[in-house]
Amino acid sequence: MALSPNGKTIASGGLDKKVRLWDVETGNLSAKWTGHTGAVRSVCWNIDGERVLSGSDNKTATAWDVL
Repeated sequence: MALSPNGKTIASGGLDKKVRLWDVETGNLSAKWTGHTGAVRSVCWNIDGERVLSGSDNKTATAWDVL
């Protein structure tokens, strides 16, 4: 799990191979990304909060644009 630089969104990854964004205030899911073929073990934000980076058991890293 990783908190966005502005503190408004949490990024999470899981065994289901998906990356999710959650609204901190409401707890609602705001985005879900698929593409990894292994469990997502790590997530982090870039410094300006415009991208989430994720790492997976399949030995890949992906950059996701946050809209």
